[in-house]
Amino acid sequence: LSLSLAMIRPTKQERSDVQGLKSIAVFGIMLFGLAPRWFVNGFLGVDLYFVLSGYHTAAILWREPMLNRSVIARFYIIRFKRIIPLYVIMLLILSIIVPVCFPPADLPSFITDLKWALSLMTNLPHVLNGYDYWPDVDYWVLRHTWPICVELQYCLLASLIDIIARSLHHPLLRLPFFLALGGLSFVKQFFFTSSPFDLVFSRLWQFLIGRIAFKLEQWNAGIDGDTLMDEEDEEMDNIERGEPHKTRHRPSSHSLLQHCLSYCMIAFLFCVIFVTSWNPWLCRLLITLAAGSLLLMGRNSCNIILSNRILVYISDYSYMLYLVHWPVTVVYKYRHKQEELTAGGMLICLFTTLKLAMVLHHTLERFFIAASTTVAVGIVTIVYVIMSIIMLTGGMEQISEYVHR
Repeated sequence: LSLSLAMIRPTKQERSDVQGLKSIAVFGIMLFGLAPRWFVNGFLGVDLYFVLSGYHTAAILWREPMLNRSVIARFYIIRFKRIIPLYVIMLLILSIIVPVCFPPADLPSFITDLKWALSLMTNLPHVLNGYDYWPDVDYWVLRHTWPICVELQYCLLASLIDIIARSLHHPLLRLPFFLALGGLSFVKQFFFTSSPFDLVFSRLWQFLIGRIAFKLEQWNAGIDGDTLMDEEDEEMDNIERGEPHKTRHRPSSHSLLQHCLSYCMIAFLFCVIFVTSWNPWLCRLLITLAAGSLLLMGRNSCNIILSNRILVYISDYSYMLYLVHWPVTVVYKYRHKQEELTAGGMLICLFTTLKLAMVLHHTLERFFIAASTTVAVGIVTIVYVIMSIIMLTGGMEQISEYVHR
């Protein structure tokens, strides 16, 4: 990858173990896309990422004693800058690539999917049409956008959930509230199997596991939510500005036990995501609980596997990896007429994904991290205008007809 180990240095992060978990999640998803028969449960990386997102969301929203408009506005600005600009630019690029690489017959379905993706509701057609995620999706270019839409929909709910939680003035009442809300979501997904799995409420329990882990971490430190956030406030600012994190070590009388448990959890995560072919519903539950446990233990348990500098570095551009991996795979499969990738095809797709994501991270992604909110909003607006013009004028159809005539 033209990358020496000397380049892999401690990077911008809140907790290196959280960054390591993020890398495991994205690699599980990537390997599932490359070889679904070999990595049957790789898709559980999405479940793992939802837990991490719930934790990160709580860390932003609970950083201030009061949840006022400025805190909520800052939360949405952070999420917007981190997710939306790169997402819409990917859609713009695909609106050019798909008409060139795919036959005209495939274009109408792509345009329909593109409209849902631009409205940040890719998961809703599954709900409305009642079809499953897995059948007939080998060449569905925007398949990977539904988890992004679910996360964004959760972000819209997160501030409301926190407003209700903070209205319960006694801290001990907040945990039962999160458990009750998560329990309803869990029951809906696991006991009403006809319920769409990609509906945001079906995934709410996983986001809340991350949130509960954050609250328990505060209580475990003997803090009622505010002091810990004061201590982490500078770290969270560093994440958004792209500045390095200063590791803090907290002594723990249970450190040896936590170390052992954390390594057992990591071994379990690797086994379930990359090796086993157990029942996916059971694995989804176990992965979610294991991720929550690791988040809770991680601050006092310096797991050298999760804190590995390579994993931490990769996690910095994990979002770019996620955005790039499936379009690269599906275009390669279609152009080479491979329903299942050969070993050589897997290596080509993996190398291309890693290299492309790395380049885009050090250029485009870092640009948006450093850019002001005004610049980010302006660029997103321009992309939406361009996409609207392309779709209204039949631009993609014209490109397709020109290329395939």
